Amino acid sequence: MPQDLYELSPEGALRPLARGVSFAAYAPDGAVLYVRDGALFELSRGESRLLAQPVLGDFAVDPLGQRIAIARPDSEPDSWLELIDRSGRHLAVLIEPRGPNAWPLFSAGGDTVYFISGSTGVYSWFSVGVDGEGLRQLTNHGLKPGPDVLGAAFVPPPAFKSSIHFIGPALVEYDAGDGLWRLDLATGKAERIGEVRP
Repeated sequence: MPQDLYELSPEGALRPLARGVSFAAYAPDGAVLYVRDGALFELSRGESRLLAQPVLGDFAVDPLGQRIAIARPDSEPDSWLELIDRSGRHLAVLIEPRGPNAWPLFSAGGDTVYFISGSTGVYSWFSVGVDGEGLRQLTNHGLKPGPDVLGAAFVPPPAFKSSIHFIGPALVEYDAGDGLWRLDLATGKAERIGEVRP
């Protein structure tokens, strides 16, 4: 649900930045990037600038703040991931529109993008290089949609993107809705580690 975006000053004053925002994040240089009405904007020095349109409601900024991974809609339910620079210039197609692809995250070194894809029919973690090469499925190898998919080998995707937290260079923890999971992004090894914290 869209929200109004505010910034809290060191003195505790709220300053309105944008209305109707579905997702927002800071770039390392302090600029605010946000999605509103299917478009990605950059707010810097009090002025908003359009970077890309149409986009889905999430994106990721690389550790140096130079590149942005965005999810773009295609024919329903397909979507694709694109890498752009901070001017909005196209750099690479990361994944073609085969099934839903979303929730990109950069590796600590900025050379890999992790994301969630339903291209196999089972929502799973994938990774790809920032040049669009080296696509890897990290979880749920060989699983097919059907009544038996939720067996012991199934690694659920995150329930929402904001629950994903890096706890190491290639180690994440996230809320899958039914519990907390830990995933090694280098190996694809995953384990359920506990209940969702209130």
